[in-house]
This record gives sequence, structure tokens and C-alpha cells, in this order.
Amino acid sequence: MGGRRGVSLRAGHALRGAPRRPGGRRARTRGHGLPQPRAGRLLRGQHCRVLPRPGITRVVVGLRHPLKHLRGKAIQSLRSEGIQVDVVGEDLQSKLFEEALTSCLIVNAPLLYRAAYHVPFSVLKYAMTADGKIAASSGHASWVSGRASRGRVFELRGRSDAVIVGGNTVRRDDPRLTARHVKGHVPVRIVMSQTCDLPEEANLWNVHEAYTIVATQRGARRDFQKKLAMKGVEVVEFDMLNPRDVMSYCYDRGYLSVLWECGGTLSAAAISARVIHKVYAFCAPKIIGGVNAPTPVGELGMNQMTQAIDLIDVSYEQIDRDMLMSGFIQPIPDLSPVIPSVDEIPSVDPEVSPYETNIISFYKTWDTFGAFSNFSPHPLHMPDEQGHCLTWLTVEHYYQAHKFVGVDNPQAREFVQEIKKARSPEEAARIGRTRQREFPELVRADWESMKINVMYRALKCKFSSYPHLTEMLLSTAGSVLVESSPHDLFWGGGREGEGLNYLGRLLMQLRSEILGTVRTSVEVADSA
Repeated sequence: MGGRRGVSLRAGHALRGAPRRPGGRRARTRGHGLPQPRAGRLLRGQHCRVLPRPGITRVVVGLRHPLKHLRGKAIQSLRSEGIQVDVVGEDLQSKLFEEALTSCLIVNAPLLYRAAYHVPFSVLKYAMTADGKIAASSGHASWVSGRASRGRVFELRGRSDAVIVGGNTVRRDDPRLTARHVKGHVPVRIVMSQTCDLPEEANLWNVHEAYTIVATQRGARRDFQKKLAMKGVEVVEFDMLNPRDVMSYCYDRGYLSVLWECGGTLSAAAISARVIHKVYAFCAPKIIGGVNAPTPVGELGMNQMTQAIDLIDVSYEQIDRDMLMSGFIQPIPDLSPVIPSVDEIPSVDPEVSPYETNIISFYKTWDTFGAFSNFSPHPLHMPDEQGHCLTWLTVEHYYQAHKFVGVDNPQAREFVQEIKKARSPEEAARIGRTRQREFPELVRADWESMKINVMYRALKCKFSSYPHLTEMLLSTAGSVLVESSPHDLFWGGGREGEGLNYLGRLLMQLRSEILGTVRTSVEVADSA
């Protein structure tokens, strides 16, 4: 079994819904059930059932749901009830609403990070003295921060599905890691220890207060693992114990948010594995000193200050005598659909609502919608300037050759024939681009103004010649089509949606034209 998914050792019967091992064996658990992760209700979709109250005529939505299968459902439900729904950043745009959108992103950060990176939103919390120590040289750490700061930590735990510490923390501090003084949610406590060199008795082994999981290396202290299992502690073995695999395991269990309260060695490993997204640093007005006194983060392999990780959206808050600094290590992901040239969509296809639509990308011919590519093997039969019917192997052949069609020069006519005889669309594209670059004076003078028309004629011929392609195009009705070329910023959408996506726009225009023609029961004209 790979190290990404752990194997659970528990006493009792099989856990329904637990991750299966190869061969179908389930993880095992004690009689009591696991705490329900807070992500469950956000991912199952029940919250999309909207029951509008009488008298409500308008709803302002801060952020669409980041999960594709849930995005927009509540909005559509409200609008179907005749309620006006305005979405910040779409229907409402101003400096004030930009700030409101930022606030919405911060509030929904756990769900956004989980959806984007397939790991729970992870927060690293530590308390340190003014000289950057989290404990004295002896390891004593009670207490670095004040009572008010510790109360804030209880609140952080109450908002987390799990709290993670390392073996050193268990041996030195014997923590309880509960959200005491805060009513409601109780997080799962996770101990990461490669060797399972943990004390026989510890507060964390008392599972009456909260559920405990020990994550360890495969085969480590099997006898001790069994003792933990008998106490009701779950032991999860990994081939190679590391923060990334533990977070993947937590993701599979449905955890939304995880709080790391570990020492410097484990925090450094978690940061290096890029699973820490935000930092909460409580700084107390104390100086403890000590060359060997531990610091919040261990070795990261950085030798110059220019390599330091700059926190993003940093905020400061004074809590009694302590100062809380918080900031993001990684930017909050924006999972709203990236649609190239979004403002042009309504004019191309009025039936498409850019913010409430599916995005269909195509690029390579073997993709699901690869037949939309200019390189797809669908020959065209098109008349030339004299009315003679010519066969072009692909749309790309036709398009590249027409850079030189009509130019009164024998070399330009040779280029047309060279491209037409190219054995593949890749070769046709290479020849056409090379000749255009080497002989710009032989390119037709009106090419820049006519190339879109040339492409549209070829697309109309292609789709009218092959009924199954027309059916495929019509099956995308209501969706935005994007040619996802990362390099061609004119015909494609680019890497980050910065392209003009003219090929996708022409296909949507053709789709709209065909649908309009079908509605009037007129056959699609031959694109001669």
C-alpha cells in the first residue's frame, strides 16, 4: 500500500465508510463513532436547499460555492422564486464591494483551500517570547502567552476538525488539546510520531474528552500500538510518515480545517511540504534567552533573508499584554471560473450566462471535445477562387494556406501547395508559420482583417459536413467553449485566461447560428 493512505489499527468492529485497504478490508474502530467533520455538510450539498422567507425580495451573495457541482444552485433556486439575487463581484462592482469580496474570501478560506489543493485548510499556531523562543532551554513552556491568548487558542481549536502535535510535545507537555471553555465542536487530536516513542500514560489517551489518532511509521512499536488501540486510540500507519500524506489522509476523512500546535521540527516539515496555509503567532512581552531554547520553526534550508517566506494579508491584534500576528503563507485561491474574453460572450451567444455556466475546454484531438480542434482529422471540401472544389485535410491546412491565397506571386502559390500537401496538421502549421515569418511580404495584405472570416468559413464547412460534429457542438449549448492553448493568445485562452479565445468564440457563434437555424426549420447552408 502506498504511503499516501494510512492503515488504521483500532479495537472493535468495522467502521462504515472508512477508507478501504486493497482487497476490500476496512479500517477498524472501537464501538463509539468518530466525530463528524465539519466539511460534511458543506460538501454534500444539503445547504443548497433554499426556503425563502415571506417578505424577502432581495438577496446579496458574497461568493459562489467553490465546488463545481454546487456552484449557483442556491442562486438559481432563489431566482426561480422571483427573488432578486445580486452576486458581489458580478452584479455588484465598486471599491466597497471589492473589500466585501476580500472579506468573503477570508471567511470561506477553509473551503476554498480544501477545494483547490485537496488538503484541509491548515493553520500553524505558536506562542513565543519577544526573543523568538517557544520554551526555555529545559523545554518548560507553561506559559509563554497570557490567559487571554490561551482563550483565543481554545476558539481556534473549536473551529478546527483536528489538532496536530508531534511526539516531543506529548512527551514534554502532556497536553489535552481540547477546546475547553468553548462549548460546541470538539476537534480530533492527532499525534505524529515516526517511531511511536510515546509515553504509556498521557492525557491524549483519554478518549472520553476527545477522539485521538496516532499517525506513525509502518511497523513502529506494534505492541504499544495494540495498547493504544485497547484504550480507544486509533493508530494509523504510513509507509513514510510525512505531513503531506497525513493531510491527504485527513482530506479523505472529510476534514475541513486543521490546527497545527507542534514544535519547530514538525512545523518546518509541514511548511516545506506546503500544507500550511496560515500562521497565528502570539508574541508575549518576555525574554527567556538560551542558545538551545527551541524556536517556532526549525530548519527550512534557507541561507539568505531574500529566501524568507513573506506572509500575505497580515493583521495585528493586541490581546491583553500579548500581540497576535496572523497572515497567509499561500494566497487564498479564487476558484471562480476563468473565462477568456468574458465580456464578449453575450454578443457571441446570448443564451450563455458566463457566471452560471459550465466551461468546456478543448485542445488536443484526443480530448473529449478534441474534434473541435483545428487539427482534428476531418477533411474539408471547399471551392477555390475559380470555383473548383478542393480538399483540405484539416481546418489547419485550410487556414495556414490562406495566408498566401490570392497573392500574385509564384512563390506564394508554391507555399499554398506546400501547405496543402502537408502530411499532418502539425506540419501544415509549422510550414505556414515559418513561411509567414520568413516571407512577410508574401502574406496577403488583408490577412489580419480577414483571418477570422477565413477560420469561420472553414468551421462552418467542417461542422455542416459531419452531422455527428454538429450534434456534439449542440450538446454543449449553454456552456462556454475555451480552446485551452497555453501559447496561442489569439485563438486560445492562454494559461490564466489571458487569451482572446477566438476559436472558442467562433464555435459558440456557430452553435448559436445553428440553433437559430434549427428553430426556424431551415437547413444549415453549405459553407461554400
